[in-house]
Amino acid sequence: MIHICYSVSDNCELVGTSIQSLLKNTCADIMIHLLHDSKLTAEDRIKFIDLIRQFRQQIAFYDPNQLDKFPPDIPKIIYLDSKMLVNLDISDLWNLELYKNLVAAVSSDKKFDVNLILINLNQLRLQGRGDLIPRILNAIRRHEFSADRFLPLPEKFNTPIAKDFEHGKIYRFIETPKFSAEDPFNEQFTSYFIQTPFCTPESFGNFFNNKIHAFEQLKKSTDEILNSIQREIKSKTENP
Repeated sequence: MIHICYSVSDNCELVGTSIQSLLKNTCADIMIHLLHDSKLTAEDRIKFIDLIRQFRQQIAFYDPNQLDKFPPDIPKIIYLDSKMLVNLDISDLWNLELYKNLVAAVSSDKKFDVNLILINLNQLRLQGRGDLIPRILNAIRRHEFSADRFLPLPEKFNTPIAKDFEHGKIYRFIETPKFSAEDPFNEQFTSYFIQTPFCTPESFGNFFNNKIHAFEQLKKSTDEILNSIQREIKSKTENP
């Protein structure tokens, strides 16, 4: 079982899209640990549950203000920011050996990027730091792990947006997406977003500066998905 942690507030569409990309590209069993505040509505909670059930995976909800802990049988956990698209099997990261390192992440200037972190919960417990969720989140945000038993990761696990998207990488975007039809990130993001329960005409249009471009992008992505399904059905019919 692979354990993944997200933090959600008013960014449900982004978190949902990231989760969709993660589950679409990973074959292993996954448990999503969703940290949330009071902004998470009952409706959005149901959407997250529906999204996870589509892939027959599991999800747990935590309110950090309640001083929740991660279950003691979880040896490590991957923290993902909402602005990450996972274009690889996350098992590639999960199966890395941490040894006695507290965290693993892509680093720059002796500090790690906080958008993706593999956290060694067992070592935190052995050190007496515990596994209180608020304490871990604060340590991440303040870079408290940077010089303390830190394992650098290859950049493929946290790659800035590029014009060409490749399988085998996790991509990171910096700003909240406000796309135009010419934005190279459109197609990749949209192909995942429209498959989530969070995709509505209003939410889809909000990601685009131009409503006409939004419609064109939605139609293009939908047609591509339908064509893919038709090809798969045809293949199974011809090769039963």
